[in-house]
Amino acid sequence: MGEVLGFICGGVALLFFTVESFKSIIWSIQKIILGYRSKSWCPAESTVIACRILDDIGSIRTGPNYGIAFTYRYIVDGTAFTAQFEQRGFHSRKAVEYAENVTYALGSKREIFYRPNSPQEMVLRRGLRSSYFFDFAWAIVFFGMIVVTLMIFIFTLYLLLRK
Repeated sequence: MGEVLGFICGGVALLFFTVESFKSIIWSIQKIILGYRSKSWCPAESTVIACRILDDIGSIRTGPNYGIAFTYRYIVDGTAFTAQFEQRGFHSRKAVEYAENVTYALGSKREIFYRPNSPQEMVLRRGLRSSYFFDFAWAIVFFGMIVVTLMIFIFTLYLLLRK
């Protein structure tokens, strides 16, 4: 019975990884679609109006992982819009503070791209990036490995319960 309990715990973990990898596939597809749609979006100049550190948004092996949330303001045909973006992946607070104070100082300008029919939709980069396809490919590979492992897990559990 201990083997079965161990397999059930492993199955729960495997199910979690399956769901997370499926979410990665969906996220990658959304990035590809947005990249494709934004190819013809119009440029506008934006201003950084707010910037804050997102503390410890997820731990990694070497320590906490930080991020920065930026709020941009841009004007289209006399109407002001704001949009917030998060940049993740800083592994030290010093790197975050550098990015916050130097790279994206309040009041700094940056070109953004907005959707002509719906100017409240904007992106920092328009068009497709090769990294979108790379992320998608890795998500598919990872998902496939998990599905194969899940099939082996189910078959092994079936053999254990059949005894």
